[in-house]
Amino acid sequence: MKTELIPAILTASAEDLSRKLDFLRGKTPWAQIDIMDGLFVPNQSVAVEKIDGRQAGVKLEAHLMVSHPETYIDACKQAGFSRVIFHYEATPHVESLLEQIAKAGMERGIAINPETPIDSILPYLPYVDTVLLLGVTPGFSGQMFHEPVLKKINELQQHAPNIPISIDGGIDLDN
Repeated sequence: MKTELIPAILTASAEDLSRKLDFLRGKTPWAQIDIMDGLFVPNQSVAVEKIDGRQAGVKLEAHLMVSHPETYIDACKQAGFSRVIFHYEATPHVESLLEQIAKAGMERGIAINPETPIDSILPYLPYVDTVLLLGVTPGFSGQMFHEPVLKKINELQQHAPNIPISIDGGIDLDN
């Protein structure tokens, strides 16, 4: 299994985002931009409409920590995202949202919060390009990693051995 680090950017400022993307150019093939609406999670981040990823110099994935993620897909496409990851917990229309993302020509990812069981997303695994396991409660940086999430990696690999699995939140590269 190949390990890849994708830096995640959490900012409310388009200028700060631009600065961070400039820094990453040439250092990594991918960058994740966290999009928060203040509803699904209590914080807000830079708006998708303020992002121009076509000039980023890296492929961008949107981590949508938003209510009604289906309303963000067209804006993600316009912003130049290559991949969209949404939270299973954010929509009752998972299958149609996966189809909407595919029709927009972007890779599809599904994320689950630490307390959500892997069984919840099993029906959707044939339709996703990646799974994102949250190691913390989404929306806040600086939290401690929830160790039980590590068991989900093995469980997910048993069901979908070829799907890339990402971990987000609370990662301390020193430990």
